[in-house]
Parts: sequence; structure tokens; C-alpha cells
Amino acid sequence: ILLQRTKKTKIDYDKETETAHITLFLDGEFVSLPSDYITEKDTKAFEEEIETAICESFEMFMKRLQTEFNSDIVGIGSSAKGEFLTFDEFKKYNWTEKFPQINIKFNTDFVIERTGLTIRTEEQ
Repeated sequence: ILLQRTKKTKIDYDKETETAHITLFLDGEFVSLPSDYITEKDTKAFEEEIETAICESFEMFMKRLQTEFNSDIVGIGSSAKGEFLTFDEFKKYNWTEKFPQINIKFNTDFVIERTGLTIRTEEQ
């Protein structure tokens, strides 16, 4: 999988439920294939497997950031600031203390843009 173009990651924060919704957009293409090849109809299942693997890895990464490091290097706090009318309100919210306890919902939108050397099959 190669990153073909950069799409902005979407981060939304809801202060009422203390939940961050993060969507990562990725495009990919096949660079090489095994000798038995993959058919065009298999790409959807492959995309779903990649999305699941990325979500699981990111969830583990975020848990470590929250529990071990208490560090918002992803920028959820920047999105959270938009929920407040003033910076003083945001400071009173005390993001640094809230960050380790917030819920994070993660979604990946992964699409194989160019299938490359896949074998086209007709529906049987």
C-alpha cells in the first residue's frame, strides 16, 4: 500500500459526550501481487481488512497516548477548542485533565484507487 495523495484527517469533538470522532482517509494501490494474483472482486474484502487493521493499530496508539504519555499529539484538542466561544472557556474546561478520559471513535476510509495488475473476472 502506498499513500497516493494526502487527504485531511477529520477530527470532531463533542464536549457534551466527551467523545472525539476521527476519520482517516487513505488511498492505495497494489504495487506487487503474489503469483496466484488477486482478482478484482477480492479488492473490497482486502480494503475492509486493511481498514480493520488500521483501526486496531490506531486505537492501541491512542490508548498509549492517553494512559502512558497524556499527550495529544494528534490534535484532538485543536478540534475541541472549536466547541467553546472563548479561549478562557476552553481553559476552564481543562483539556489536559480531560484528555486521558475522553472516548475516541476511530474510522478509516481506505480505498484501492488503482488496482494495477489484478485479473478482471466476470460474475458467475
